[in-house]
Order: sequence, then C-alpha cells, then structure tokens
Amino acid sequence: QGGSVISALLAHSGYTIRGLTRDPHSPSSQALGARGVEMVAASLADPASLVSAFKGAYAVFGVTIPWSKENETQQGKIMVDACLADRVQLFLWSSQPSAAALSKGKYTIRSMEDKAAVDEYIKAVGQPAVFFWLGA
Repeated sequence: QGGSVISALLAHSGYTIRGLTRDPHSPSSQALGARGVEMVAASLADPASLVSAFKGAYAVFGVTIPWSKENETQQGKIMVDACLADRVQLFLWSSQPSAAALSKGKYTIRSMEDKAAVDEYIKAVGQPAVFFWLGA
C-alpha cells in the first residue's frame, strides 16, 4: 500500500515525501530515494524513531506490518502517539473493520481486530484522521 501511495503523491508535484524503512540502504529504499523520496530509518516498534521521523509532517499515512513480533494494535498506537507528539494534522490510517463485530462474534481475525482497535484508539485520543478500509 505504501508504494502505491508514494507513486500517487509523486505524480503530483509540490509534495515532499518521507518514506520510513528499517534499512535506508536496502535496494528498495535506494530505488525510492532515486525517485525523490526522503528515506528515513525508523521502526514501528520504536516510538522515538517515529517521533523523529514524523517531525514537521503535515500528514502521515499509517500502515502496519501483519504477523510481526509487535501486533498491529501496538504498531498503530505507537504511530498515533507519535503523530500526537509531533502535532501531525492528519493521520491517514489503513484499517479494516472488526470481523467479530461484523459477524456478531462468530469470526475473529487477528489482523482485523487489531486494526479496529486502533480505530477506537484514534477516536479516543482525538487524533484527526481519515480511515481507509481498502477492499471493504
């Protein structure tokens, strides 16, 4: 998803795009850098790295990494907290609805529950946000 967002933003001049990566020297990071993206080392598990990376940003597009050591709820909350710390004006959040809520408790899908929990957290802490339910 992030790559598609970057391509769309690069098609419209006037935006400075900062991409976050664990390794700014990786071939994919270098390729994005060659396209004009400022690549910054950061981790969804490291709140301080996100606060540093989000500094001065108007908006942040947030996407989590499923099946990582940290669950998507933790990753999302860390991003939201970094946005609040940096007074980011808009958080664009790639989310999904709760499968448990949609199925009245019949089905539970961890990734969907994690993302839905972040939706509720965003609302509770008052971070201005747009919620994207891609494919929903």
